[in-house]
Amino acid sequence: PIGTYSKSPGQDDGPVVQTALDRKLGYKIGMEIHHGIFMFLLWLVLLVGSIALVNRGYDNKYLEIFEIFYRTGSLVFGGGVVIVPMLQNEVVPKWMTDDQFFQGLGLAQSMPGPFFNFASFLGGTYAGLPGAIVANLGLM
Repeated sequence: PIGTYSKSPGQDDGPVVQTALDRKLGYKIGMEIHHGIFMFLLWLVLLVGSIALVNRGYDNKYLEIFEIFYRTGSLVFGGGVVIVPMLQNEVVPKWMTDDQFFQGLGLAQSMPGPFFNFASFLGGTYAGLPGAIVANLGLM
């Protein structure tokens, strides 16, 4: 398979011979192609599925928390600061006031991993400890 660095059974202990395609793709993605395709499809199914369930009116606050944070987290590349206005638009005034939102943001910024902490704060404010856990999982 493309991108693998394992030896076939029965091979000697000599060096692994890679094809040019193995080297090109393996160095770029660091995993076998079918694993990458599986991970992409899993991400897509979770994203589309959670959005569809929430939009169809499935009334579950933990699904709503997961969908908001999973959708928001899926759009972040390179830095978490870009999600602040998106999260504010989603949770204020439905879950909390602007003051609570920015107090939580300030508190979370003072700790390592601020956006996972902030996700936990927002989910916890809305639905307690289970909400904090679901928000954190959704953002991952």
